[in-house]
This record gives sequence, structure tokens and C-alpha cells, in this order.
Amino acid sequence: IRLMMVVPTELEASEIAPRIWQGSAPPPSDAVRKAGFDILVLAAYEYQPPANMFGGIVVLHVPLDDSRLTGREWVQVVSTARMVAKRVSAGDKALITCQAGRNRSGIITAVTLHLLTGKAGTSIVRRIKALRKDALTNDSFVARLVQLRATTLSASGVR
Repeated sequence: IRLMMVVPTELEASEIAPRIWQGSAPPPSDAVRKAGFDILVLAAYEYQPPANMFGGIVVLHVPLDDSRLTGREWVQVVSTARMVAKRVSAGDKALITCQAGRNRSGIITAVTLHLLTGKAGTSIVRRIKALRKDALTNDSFVARLVQLRATTLSASGVR
């Protein structure tokens, strides 16, 4: 079986919170940098172009499966969200992406917001779904997120 990958040509994203954007796979160009982003998260395992294709910004490669997260992948989600939250707290603008900009990017965005705000997962899921059409439709991802209670992960801080 051979997967056909369509290379994106446009930047497509939604602002979820100040300096935090969620979107689909970005074009391999300096469009992300030109749009003012300082950090890019690539969460689609099927789309992991080299960092040097994005014009010199920080690129975090977090290849995740779109169906169900393993325990190891959940650890990757949380550690990536910690890095993003730390950078956003320092004033950087982040773009968190996956192929369609729905689930893998959504779970990292949600955990990042949880770390920054301490809000419960249910509240954060509602916010993302309200601001990004068709986001967080993966029931297993949402089930993980709704288990986050106020301050669950943020108690240990963003540092």
C-alpha cells in the first residue's frame, strides 16, 4: 500500500487563544514564519517535513496516530504541550497542526490551554469545538481530555 500525500499550498488555522492557533498541515515554505508564528508543531505522523523547510522557526515533530493514543504518545502530547506553553508564556506565537487540523492538533492545543489556564478539560474541549469547525471529533482523544480536572497537569507548572 502506498500513501499519497497532498502537499498543502495554503496556511489554514484558527485562533484558539491569544498566541495559540490550531490548523491543518502547513505548506513547506516560510509562510508560517511570515504569518508571525515562532513555533510550529507537526502532529501528523504522515506529514513530517524537515524543519529547514519552514523558514527558520522552531519546529516540533510529534508524529501521532489519528485513531487512538498509546501511553507513550500521551506522554509526547503532554511534553510537547509543556514546551509550547512555556514558549507562549514567554510571548511566542504557536501554530499546532496535524493533517486536517482537527484531532491530533486539537489534543495538543487542549493540553497546552490546560497547562496555561488550569481549566478543566471539558471547558477547553467546548472552547476548541466552538472556535474550530469539526475539531476534536475523536472520542478517545476527548475522553482523555475530559479527565483533566482544573489544575490536574498545571499544578506542576509550565516551567
